[in-house]
Amino acid sequence: MPETNCPKCGQKVAVGTAACSSCGQPLFWTTTPLVPDAQPAPPQPNSPVQTNQPPVPNASPTQSFQMYYRTARTRGEIRVLIITVALIGLLFLVGLPIAAGGFKLDTVIGGIILLFVVTAFWLFVIRLTQRQFLGNALRVERGHFSNLKGLTNQVAALLNMPEPEVYIFQDPYLNAFSLGFKRPYTVALHSAIVEDLDQEELTAVIIHEVGHIWFGHTRISAYVTPVVIQIPIVSPVMEYIFGFWTRRTELTCDRLAILVTRNPRAVIEALIKTYVGPHFLLQLDAEGVLFQEHQTQGLLNKLAQSMSTHPFMTTRIKKLLEYSRELGLTYVDKNGMLVCENCGLKSALSAAFCPRCNFPLHQPTAGGSVPPAQSPPPAPANPHG
Repeated sequence: MPETNCPKCGQKVAVGTAACSSCGQPLFWTTTPLVPDAQPAPPQPNSPVQTNQPPVPNASPTQSFQMYYRTARTRGEIRVLIITVALIGLLFLVGLPIAAGGFKLDTVIGGIILLFVVTAFWLFVIRLTQRQFLGNALRVERGHFSNLKGLTNQVAALLNMPEPEVYIFQDPYLNAFSLGFKRPYTVALHSAIVEDLDQEELTAVIIHEVGHIWFGHTRISAYVTPVVIQIPIVSPVMEYIFGFWTRRTELTCDRLAILVTRNPRAVIEALIKTYVGPHFLLQLDAEGVLFQEHQTQGLLNKLAQSMSTHPFMTTRIKKLLEYSRELGLTYVDKNGMLVCENCGLKSALSAAFCPRCNFPLHQPTAGGSVPPAQSPPPAPANPHG
């Protein structure tokens, strides 16, 4: 029987084993090859589904499915990007003469030439950073963490995109990021996030990071960032404006993780662990998050959020719960309790309404799966963006 290594302790385990006999780590197998012309259609919105389905559909991607997953893009993301780039360009043309002490044609031309030089240098730095990972981090190919590489490749195949390189490097903080403006792209995982997240949660994180590459976020950031940081006088204003787009990109990739995994619990609990640490999940579940989210509705709190590159954790989880409901997905915790998407109260699976807020609750589908449709859904008439 073929064997592989446990991703947590490295112990040899038989392929297909549910959990490591040494450390108890749950094992998720994603090495099944993609089967052409066998992909079931994604469940239609508003149809309740079981949330513990395999994270990545076992099939080949089609153009219809590409359009389906594109619907994860947050409404207004492209529009905000266009406005952002226009404002940044205007500020650049205004800020450059101010920095030079007056408007002069040769100053503007020189600034534009300098911008191209700085952008080229910035792209070169990104390439150097990617090569530093090759020298200082663990490149995931074979061995202890080969399942992560297989999972990343499956996600890339599902989205019909180049396979990114995956690296793990030592860092005690739970985080992950992606970068690159052309092949090869890079997904970097902190060692803590690999150690402290279970397989379903780690799957959600990888889909989120691969999503940044697929939607072009890493490429756009690579070209826009040099403009944002170049003019000292107005660069803080440029960074503030650029943040309105970057926050939407995080919501987009959160939604993609939900759309692919069909598992709200894994995506939301991965977020909670990343923000507050793995040991505080019991103290800050969905109920606590929604309570905190209600306290962040004031103008001052919204201004505080606008100063960050990422949305508040509470905002992201609230948006994920709303999106899960749009898709007809149920949030069932690890103890089999149904979580209300409105107030976060946990109820028995048989409950039709939340006993606290009387919010209607979706029910998991009996039988464990949704019958596959005959064909993928058509492309949406009004895609987001």
